[in-house]
Amino acid sequence: HVNVEPLDTEKNATAKNEPKHKPYDNAYFFILFVMLFYSFLALTVFFGYVRSKKLILNVSVCRLNTRICATNVL
Repeated sequence: HVNVEPLDTEKNATAKNEPKHKPYDNAYFFILFVMLFYSFLALTVFFGYVRSKKLILNVSVCRLNTRICATNVL
């Protein structure tokens, strides 16, 4: 006696073709990482530029008035 089970073609076809882990499931983590990295880089450059402008401004004020320069030492 041979056991023959009925074939459910729709269920088996979708189960075989659909992998458990798709290759680009975690792509948004990579995109998020890249966005955070470049935003950190841009903010570092921006704040470095602003700080250098403040230092240049302080040096020019120090040359004009030495009393202000003595009180505003960084």
